[in-house]
Amino acid sequence: MRDALGDVKDRDSIVGAITFDDHGQNTVPLITKYVVQDGKWVVWEDSDYATGKRKLPGQK
Repeated sequence: MRDALGDVKDRDSIVGAITFDDHGQNTVPLITKYVVQDGKWVVWEDSDYATGKRKLPGQK
């Protein structure tokens, strides 16, 4: 599923055109991105993944 999201570019949706990055994250700035960190939902920008302290599965 994650790999397929990487192929979604400028897809029409209820919030406008959506594009997903190579990590399956939505690039639309109006939508808050979350990631599970230590069993809890964390805003992406506040996560250890965004700061580079941790790597997402499959990320090199």
